[in-house]
Amino acid sequence: MTRWIDPSPIQIPASFADINLPPLIAQTLVRRGIRDAASARAFLHPDLLPSTSFPGIEKAAEYIFLATRTDQPICVWGDFDVDGQTSTTLLVQTLQAIGANVTYYIPIRGKESHGVHIETLKPIIDNGAKLIVTCDTGISAHEAVDYANSRGVDVIVTDHHDLGETLPNAKTIVNPKLLSKDHLLANLAGVGVAYKLAEVLIGNWGAGNGKRESSPNSQSPTLDSLLDLVALGLIADVALL
Repeated sequence: MTRWIDPSPIQIPASFADINLPPLIAQTLVRRGIRDAASARAFLHPDLLPSTSFPGIEKAAEYIFLATRTDQPICVWGDFDVDGQTSTTLLVQTLQAIGANVTYYIPIRGKESHGVHIETLKPIIDNGAKLIVTCDTGISAHEAVDYANSRGVDVIVTDHHDLGETLPNAKTIVNPKLLSKDHLLANLAGVGVAYKLAEVLIGNWGAGNGKRESSPNSQSPTLDSLLDLVALGLIADVALL
């Protein structure tokens, strides 16, 4: 007969009563070494780190705004895992909100591997894409980026995977591995990188950057509406929280 042994109960600090946390949240905080109300508040309601700490992120926004103002088709290229799908959804929703002419592509699991491939990229460019924005992929896509460049198509790489000895010849690269190893954003998953780009896009939207205000596709974007996607992608990718 199987005998289940329950873990020892966790002693919740008395000071936690001041912040009225659900028992499961309180236990999780204690397991993380958080044992007073002030530290718990700081953990649950942290100050947002500026997106501009990412090298290349403002340049990425400039290219996206330029394509949006001139109605150039943008293709968001994602990945088929949960981090890649949530990253793609987040960026597509953000670009739609600022009035961009945007489509997306996610490789088909079982038929394609991770990454950006010329044979699939070619028809996307043939159909008019003028800007490719990768998410959760692209940092090793040297040949595909070179091909896009040869077709006169700009590429922005947003990714979180390890850097190779050389970087692809993209217009700009947004990757937390370009930050110092001790930076608080250095371990973001792909959806976290996409969210930080969305912060810049939404933060600067409307100051002559987005599509003309009369566009029926434009609406006021909000960052809060994207947080469920961020949470799902971060947890599924087992990102360091």
